[in-house]
Amino acid sequence: MSSAWFEKAAPSFLDHLSSIRDHQVFVLYNADVDGFVASYFIHRAVPSDVRLKSRAVWNYEFDFAWLLPMFSSAPTSNLICVDIPIIQEPEVLHVLTQRHSILIYDHHVVPARSGINLEGVFYFNSRLYSGEESSQPASAFAAGIAAQAVRLRQNDFGILALGLIGDHSLGMYPDLVENLRKFSKEPIDPLNPWNSWLGRWSSKINAAFRAHPSVQPERMEETLIHAADNGSLSETLERFSEQFSLDDAVHLVDADVKRGLKIFESHSRVSLICRVLDLSTFSVGIVASLLATNGFATVICLGFRTGSRIQFELRRADSTHVDLTQLLTRQRKYFTPITSGGHPVAAGALINASDEESFCTSLRRAFLELEGEPHGPDSRRDSP
Repeated sequence: MSSAWFEKAAPSFLDHLSSIRDHQVFVLYNADVDGFVASYFIHRAVPSDVRLKSRAVWNYEFDFAWLLPMFSSAPTSNLICVDIPIIQEPEVLHVLTQRHSILIYDHHVVPARSGINLEGVFYFNSRLYSGEESSQPASAFAAGIAAQAVRLRQNDFGILALGLIGDHSLGMYPDLVENLRKFSKEPIDPLNPWNSWLGRWSSKINAAFRAHPSVQPERMEETLIHAADNGSLSETLERFSEQFSLDDAVHLVDADVKRGLKIFESHSRVSLICRVLDLSTFSVGIVASLLATNGFATVICLGFRTGSRIQFELRRADSTHVDLTQLLTRQRKYFTPITSGGHPVAAGALINASDEESFCTSLRRAFLELEGEPHGPDSRRDSP
């Protein structure tokens, strides 16, 4: 995982990590396979005598208001955040830094308003460096950190691949691909790895978070570390799957994705979709990605209801160069979500459910400004 930007960032991150002693450490990670694998490698890297806890964070929790009551009475501790855009909430960070040291690695687009310069916040993001390596997955960074703190095992490289596949980034690491080919059960195409056995396992771990929104998995990292240290990669993943019922999770997600796609079977191609789907799993991002891959619309924005809020997941068609982060920034001229942001090709926004119509209307207005009048129907939404 060595690269110019990593060589600059790693020593400082490692210094902070190695200075942790006799304190509780909380690891917060994005509830997907890239975030989980990053947390796995942080667990590898942190000194063994440190008390470690972790928590998955779903996209619809990216306002981070829930963090304050959770940590207000907690003893002084270190907070490590990987693959979550907590830097966009400076007020939350300011309160937390009164009692906690915060170490962050993220690769989401850095918002104009952030907590980068707050005392007590140590922030690392590959996007702060210029060049082709502008977006490096959290799993890659954390694996690089772990490799400098401890000796990684062969199984760890396969586990790293799961995170990179989940973030569509395996092809960025040809040395890793070559390593995988030496012991892989079947050929792996780094540009389209989903049908390989590692691709299927990556999807399974993603499904564990999609199938049961907000249900915190217990000791996932420790379970995977123990399995990886005591068997082959195939044996490791089979044990892990059995422990966390990954096959059941895949079944639930697949069924919901099919239901989501069926809604659009009779619809013709449009330029913009903004619609809330009635799904029980957090799978709207998968549905949006499949529609985008098939060129169903220039921009697809699908919502998932969670309590009194809606989390929208945005994807863009392969044939367009619309930057979704710029689209959401433009939208803020007309509507202010609870939070929004992400990556140019995949982003998200959290709103109050009562603002659904305002959100979709303002998103279309911003889209028209960026792209001009779309062809065909303007926007598709579910009936209230």
